[in-house]
Amino acid sequence: MRQSKFNFTLTDEQLEYVKSMENNPDLSVIMRTKAKILLFLNGENAILSKVNECNKALGVSNDTIYSTMTRFQEEGLESVFIRKTNIVPRSKTFKGETVERIIQIAKGTPPEGVKRWTVRNLAEYVIQIGLVPTISRQKISVLLRENGVNLKE
Repeated sequence: MRQSKFNFTLTDEQLEYVKSMENNPDLSVIMRTKAKILLFLNGENAILSKVNECNKALGVSNDTIYSTMTRFQEEGLESVFIRKTNIVPRSKTFKGETVERIIQIAKGTPPEGVKRWTVRNLAEYVIQIGLVPTISRQKISVLLRENGVNLKE
């Protein structure tokens, strides 16, 4: 459940920093908006009515306001202006022998109880046999397409 009340006051140093960010044309609109949110609610009890005023004045959602205030209170001023990056590594590249093995499996006979290979059961199977720790159906589809394998034949 969302907190209904935030109470914070920026120090003089923080206030100067946030004011400098508010109108800095080199920053993204998102960063300037977060600065405006902090300035709007600085020194106020950010009760729902004040959040709604901020919402209307800046044209941002209440969720944006709450997440900005929460991040400021929990992680500090600098964290508000740092974009979170995705912690999970993306785009796993498989070695040639792994791709070759997946293609070989796709061209082979499906396991018992399965009439033909589908992208879904092929992905599940290569994980089950320990060929790869994880793989998406989309990645299987791309590998098959890149290697000219059509499962519908």
